Amino acid sequence: MEVCLQRFFHRLTTAKEMPVNSEIIGTLDNSIDHDCRIWLVKEKGTYQLQLSVPSTTLKYQVQIFSSSQDLITSMEQNARVTFPNVAPGGYYLKIVSVDGKIDPAIKYNFSMILLPPNIINTNAYKATISPSGKQLIEVLAPGAVEGLKRNVLFIDRKEFDPTLIDFSTGRPSFPGYQCGGLSGTTSFIFDENSDPKRQIILGSYTSDLINVNNAIIFTVANCLYFWQLRQHVYNNPPASYGPPTHVYSGGTDQNGVHYNTYVWRRERINILIQFILDIDKMKVVDMYNPNFFYGEADYTGVTGNGTHSFTQTKTF
Repeated sequence: MEVCLQRFFHRLTTAKEMPVNSEIIGTLDNSIDHDCRIWLVKEKGTYQLQLSVPSTTLKYQVQIFSSSQDLITSMEQNARVTFPNVAPGGYYLKIVSVDGKIDPAIKYNFSMILLPPNIINTNAYKATISPSGKQLIEVLAPGAVEGLKRNVLFIDRKEFDPTLIDFSTGRPSFPGYQCGGLSGTTSFIFDENSDPKRQIILGSYTSDLINVNNAIIFTVANCLYFWQLRQHVYNNPPASYGPPTHVYSGGTDQNGVHYNTYVWRRERINILIQFILDIDKMKVVDMYNPNFFYGEADYTGVTGNGTHSFTQTKTF
């Protein structure tokens, strides 16, 4: 036992520092394995720690020791724990299996976030590290700070404003079609326990036009989404299209034959729309859902020919 303790304390004192607003990804390789980090608190503040383990059969935990190597407290896996008013000093962090059961194929993710000093309600604050491990992603709900009455998304402490979304940054129009717009005041929404369209999802995005390895799916409300089909019609349009929204004289074609431009437009007002945000560029690069271009048929039964997919690599 004494030899084991000596090895344990030696590993503590030789452990690498765990930087603030960062994460480590690792594995436990055998029943007595444990990973250690030094937590150097340079300023008094409130810290959020989280150990994520994608397994219900494993029981990992983080143990926190004082500089004199006395156990202060521990936290279980898949729990987001907030420690208020942590005093400056040195602490040791130990990631260990509670019952000795491990799986070398399962990677844990341990993060440490220093909350902004103006947070007054930690229950209305959530944070994680981006898939690339480079950016701090924060979500503040109403009441997180004084006077806040809406949800806000921050990347490296810079707020993302959903009203600046430019639909032209999405996929170019399928020939004859337009898609999307803004209506009223858009608002960022987040609800981790409900519809996936109200959740933040982090991972990598691929479409027929773009690849983004460091991406977020997020949702805004109060949007106008429309499919608009414009067709040149010489005689009568297909009956299945229904009555057009507008009919314009199109002039004559290259053969001198007159035609009309028929417009069918379908609007969905104040719905939830998901977007793809390139975290590195902090720019919306595509709509995710709904999206006519990726197979959601319009009321004429016509669909676009694009392809897209999102691979989730992290949970928020």
